[in-house]
Amino acid sequence: GKWHFAKTEQRALRHRVGFYTPILGKRAIQENLRCFTWHLGNLSKAGISPMSSWQLASRAVPNLEYAKIVEENSQSMTESSKLSQLLYGSKMVPREYADLIETGEMTGSLPQALDQGAELATGPFRGDQDGGELHEDLSGRPSGSRRPR
Repeated sequence: GKWHFAKTEQRALRHRVGFYTPILGKRAIQENLRCFTWHLGNLSKAGISPMSSWQLASRAVPNLEYAKIVEENSQSMTESSKLSQLLYGSKMVPREYADLIETGEMTGSLPQALDQGAELATGPFRGDQDGGELHEDLSGRPSGSRRPR
């Protein structure tokens, strides 16, 4: 019965259901995006390559469905890939984040840009207005897809 769904081996199913449920999915995307960019920032500060950082950060997010999708996005990566290139191609990261990260790469302030991205992802659920456009981009599409600009 109801306890079957609570078992550890059902964790992936619970995460998938929560991820694709309209209200829960919106929050799951934002929380996992914040966690993902926070980890990317710390790994970048440590001097880890973008490819390795992406792979490590994708394994560190709490939602298994989000982690799976982000990991799938890394299939085209090489050791020489820029983080912004990966973000532009990602289904789970809004374009605004990729723009922010590209600016950080060009100015030599990538760790700070990643920290700012993590802070922006937190905004919509603290009641801040800072993340408005990012929240709108994700709010209607739990899959993380974006409208073309």
